[in-house]
Amino acid sequence: MMTILKKLKIYDLTINFAIACVSVSIVCILFEISLRMFSPQIFEVHPPYMYQADPEVGYVLRPDFSSSIKRSEFDVQFTTNIMGTRGLNPELLDQEDTYSILVLGDSMAWGFGVADNETFSVRLKQSIKEDSNQHVEVINGAVPGYGTVDQLNYLRASIDKFQPDLVVVQFFSVNDFIENQSPANEWATIDEMGMLGALDGFDVQLDENLPRIESWKQFAKQNSHLAKLCSDSLGYLIIRSGENFAPSMAALWGEDFSENEAALTIDLLNQVAELANKHNATVMFLYSTGQAQVVQDRYTPAESRQVVAMAAQKSNVAWVDLSEQMQAKDEKLGFYYPQDGHWTSAGHRAVAEIVQPYILQLLANE
Repeated sequence: MMTILKKLKIYDLTINFAIACVSVSIVCILFEISLRMFSPQIFEVHPPYMYQADPEVGYVLRPDFSSSIKRSEFDVQFTTNIMGTRGLNPELLDQEDTYSILVLGDSMAWGFGVADNETFSVRLKQSIKEDSNQHVEVINGAVPGYGTVDQLNYLRASIDKFQPDLVVVQFFSVNDFIENQSPANEWATIDEMGMLGALDGFDVQLDENLPRIESWKQFAKQNSHLAKLCSDSLGYLIIRSGENFAPSMAALWGEDFSENEAALTIDLLNQVAELANKHNATVMFLYSTGQAQVVQDRYTPAESRQVVAMAAQKSNVAWVDLSEQMQAKDEKLGFYYPQDGHWTSAGHRAVAEIVQPYILQLLANE
């Protein structure tokens, strides 16, 4: 009798568990459908025809182009000028007394998620103009997806065109070590719709160092709106909890780079400095991280910081730890889009405020 009762109890538990699983699955499906219809989370990374192929760099921004970039947290318009850089055409490059600043970087410096006039390049130009008598032109030469190796190739191809007095190099620790392993001129391809892609068989992201569960998560985020929303929201909660730099999370924040990757990055930064110096330009490195370090209660320098410091010391150039100074500001929680991770308009304003004194000092020494 007891055996029958036990079997019936197990049977009931199994039925209840199955009903619960089906119920949860139905709720998830309905939630997924609702997100797709009313609040989508997955968008094309870049709009069609934003880029064009380039033999020296791999791909560059298409000149005289305008479009928009949309995410769940923003929907912004952007333009490129006749020189293929973001924003309005440079006005003062032809004047002999103009101090020309060329900003190199990735989507952070380019201004992913902000309008043309909100990037720190534009804000720098405006603030320096207000605080000095010098004619200054700031060219936003950043391009989404570029690593240091691509910025070097871009500088080689464009330094004669821009003839900068100062080259500002924004280094992003989260992905530059990975991107420096594969120059865009080796993998980039532009299809008939003007969409950026990779040559067949080329793994741009080099994800083999990521934990297996992270690979599954990336797959889910790319295919499920619900998974992306939950993952991004949970990720931000982990960041705010202060547990983001646990050893198991290092691969997600660019801090699992090898000695060879560090040495390559130092060499690339030094090549940028050497090339600029040959053309009588000064160089400044900007070290930046993801929002994880900035939103914490106290700043804990990451190992990647030392890579940029060593490169700056070797090339004898100035460098600025943006993350440390951003973390010290009271408004730091508003500097990044929580889910997307790029700088907000407030973040770009903070970067401009941090960098401006260093550039004014350079101008004073001219």
